[in-house]
Order: sequence, then C-alpha cells, then structure tokens
Amino acid sequence: FKFCSTTIGHSGPVESLAWDPVHHRLASAGDGRPHVWNFTPDSSLSNHQYLCCIDFVLETLISITSKLNKQLYVARMVHFYNNGASLLVTYLESGEIFCYSIEPWDLKWRKKLGIHSTHTTIDSSAGNFLLVSNLKDGVDKYSVPTLQRVQSYSHVILRNVPLQISVARQAGLIFIGGDNGWFCSHISL
Repeated sequence: FKFCSTTIGHSGPVESLAWDPVHHRLASAGDGRPHVWNFTPDSSLSNHQYLCCIDFVLETLISITSKLNKQLYVARMVHFYNNGASLLVTYLESGEIFCYSIEPWDLKWRKKLGIHSTHTTIDSSAGNFLLVSNLKDGVDKYSVPTLQRVQSYSHVILRNVPLQISVARQAGLIFIGGDNGWFCSHISL
C-alpha cells in the first residue's frame, strides 16, 4: 500500500468505516453521526500521478450527507445494506438502528433492538442478517429489516467491553473476539 491522502471528515474519533463496492462510496461514523462519501477525481493531479495508483486511491472524498442532525446517542457502527442503496447505523447507548436511503438521503426506518449494541457486522451469506455483540452473553443474529432475533451465539464475557465480530462468508464461520485475549468461532447456520 502507498499513502495517498488524508481527509478530515469528523472533529473527533472515527468510530466506524464501511466500503460500498457497488457504488464506490465510503461511510463513516464520528461526531455522533454518520456520513457517506463519494469519490470524485482530483483534477489537481497529473495523469502520471493518477495512473500510478489503482482506480480510486488518488481521488477526493465528497460528503453526500451534509447537515445531518446529531442524535442524542453516539453512532457506533455503519454498514452498507441493500447493495449499497441503504446505510444501517447502530447507536451505542440506545440500542437503536437507523436505516437511511442514500440517494436521496432520507430516514427509511428506525428500530430498537432492546439491547445496547457495541459491535455489529452484516452477514449476507444466506440472506440479510445483522450480528450484534450484546455485552451480556455473546452475539445475537437478527434478520434485516424486521430485526427479529433468529439465533444467538453464546460465549463467556468476563469484562463489559466492545467485542469484534467477523464473518467468513465462504466458510460459513463467525469469529468473535474475546475480552481476555481469546477469540472463538461458530458455524453460521
């Protein structure tokens, strides 16, 4: 990898990033709100500079979500959904999930999980599912958009810290990072 650019998109920490391979967009969560960024060519670069990097690397990020209202809670995770046409945003303290259509930017729905969600990921290997680290006894799997819990993956939680989740779609596995240096895997059913 070669460093290409820095974009200031938030005034505080960036909590989450997601890439949309369909529309070549980047989503970020920071300052308590989500943003979606389009890539546009940087006309100040010479053709030689542009050709030295692969496709989108030397391009400029332009926010397509301006003047968003800050929510009462912290936007924790962002995920592209519905082939990049929508963005799912989870909020840490409230356990709420918002679904926004991207073009035009509009709130499609807003639902409450009933638990505080720390880390989430999308599992689209057999439908649309949201995996949520529940801070209590493991990870819960919810169907999207109904947010009905369809399965739970239990493991011991010693400390109440955000745990990472990763999905190996082709292998049908879910990996969950532990709170004491370990990680576990589950077969996705």
